[in-house]
Amino acid sequence: MVAMAFVLGGYGAYQFGLSRGGFEGGPIGNGETDLVRENRRLAGDNRALKQKVARLETDFTVDRQAYDQIEAQLVELQARIMEQEEDLAFYKSIVAPEDGAVGLRVQNLEVVNSADPRSFRVEWVLIQAKQHDRRVSGVVNFSVEGTQGGRTVTYPLADLDASTESDGSVPFSFRYFQEFEHELTFPADFVPEKIHLEVRPTGRSARTLRDSFDWLPG
Repeated sequence: MVAMAFVLGGYGAYQFGLSRGGFEGGPIGNGETDLVRENRRLAGDNRALKQKVARLETDFTVDRQAYDQIEAQLVELQARIMEQEEDLAFYKSIVAPEDGAVGLRVQNLEVVNSADPRSFRVEWVLIQAKQHDRRVSGVVNFSVEGTQGGRTVTYPLADLDASTESDGSVPFSFRYFQEFEHELTFPADFVPEKIHLEVRPTGRSARTLRDSFDWLPG
């Protein structure tokens, strides 16, 4: 009887210890099963989060591509608008110039660089403002002034552009405007500084137009 009481007392102490340890007398295998289920649930949540991140990254890529495409279209549209505004200003200068001046004038002169440091392309436009009831004809004398060997030197177009007439004159004939382009090649020691244009229309009452522009390559 004493031995039985001792055994029962020991078992009671064992159960009390399990209860204090949080096992409440249940089998240890149940706790392990709960952990496995929790681990599976967390693994499932992790997979779901990874899939969500992948979808978000895909959406971001698509959105970014769409944004870049729209931005490129906007830049192109702005460039076209600017070009149209420049064209409008140009035609307005022919039909109704701001200063109200009538007759010939030089516009949009531009010097363009090339791969050869001695060669340049010069573009310019000759317009007839307001008077468009008849064609205007004549010649232009084109020359470039600069320094060479410490001296001021002026070269006619014939010395710089082999495609021009022997006397360097450039003929014109138009009603509204005419565009010109010259490929110039300078001597190695020549430094251009100014472009001089002398526009000489034909006709008894025609007036010669003389204009000069600083040499500003771009």
